[in-house]
Amino acid sequence: MLFRSAANLKAAGAKVIICGDQEQVDNVLAVTADLPPYEHLVVFDMKGLHTAEYRDARITSFEDFRASGREAHVADGTRHAALLSRLSDTTAAIASYTSGTTGVPRGILLSHAAQIAAGRALATKIALKPTDRCFSLLPLGHATGRAFDVVAPLVAGASVNFPESTETIAHDMAEISPTVLFATPKVYERIRSIVEVRIARAVPFKRWVYGFAMSRLESSLAARRAGGSGGFSAFLGGVLAGKSILKKAGLSSLRYAGVGGASVSSNVTSWFWQLGIPLYEHYGQVETGGVLFAQRNLSDSGTLGAARSEEHTSE
Repeated sequence: MLFRSAANLKAAGAKVIICGDQEQVDNVLAVTADLPPYEHLVVFDMKGLHTAEYRDARITSFEDFRASGREAHVADGTRHAALLSRLSDTTAAIASYTSGTTGVPRGILLSHAAQIAAGRALATKIALKPTDRCFSLLPLGHATGRAFDVVAPLVAGASVNFPESTETIAHDMAEISPTVLFATPKVYERIRSIVEVRIARAVPFKRWVYGFAMSRLESSLAARRAGGSGGFSAFLGGVLAGKSILKKAGLSSLRYAGVGGASVSSNVTSWFWQLGIPLYEHYGQVETGGVLFAQRNLSDSGTLGAARSEEHTSE
């Protein structure tokens, strides 16, 4: 579960709370008196947690927690199967919290059936395949992040890759060269900013080449918006700068890029479309499993998909 406040944690009534490090443990301990009783406080990084104030039997390392699970399995090998047998399509798979922008965040219980339906719909929408490499940047407790980086890849059999840290995202992306990416506008803005900062520091000739190439790619995009091909301009811009930019940024294999979670500038989306990266805008809600609407193609860029009416006949 992804918790944004003590109120979320209190409402959830979780029996096991998982923390990354000492800072997160401190946040939980500070409100423990206000929480329903919990059994375990599992921590990945135990650094700094060996002093007297952390002598709480509920605090345990992730390694020790896993070891206790193995011991329980050895003692009773039927327990895992028994727990699975209690699940059904309507059983809650996860509690995901709303943003709380208009009030107190609400914990939405998403069932296994709902998660699978959302994953299948999303996998179909983006034509996800077992050969695809997804790059995960959103918290997996986030409904949209979970749909893109957990459920849809499970349905389609695609692989999911994670950055080693927030500081190594650019390096990791270049190394992995993902084919599918969903992120917030800030990520795409940062990618563009890194490229333009490097160009600004380059020698005058390289700056001129970049400017000329982007002007050709801009002309190509305008032609494509008008229904044309933009062929030679796209080819020339790609040869001069586009392909090199995509390769260095780890985007040369990217075939589906999604953006959502906040409004995104048309300058940013156009920059990616110019380079040949289809950047699709999305809108979703936690209550619906993460994704509701999505841009279909270049013709409806700047929207979340053009409205379409269908005629229905009844017998």
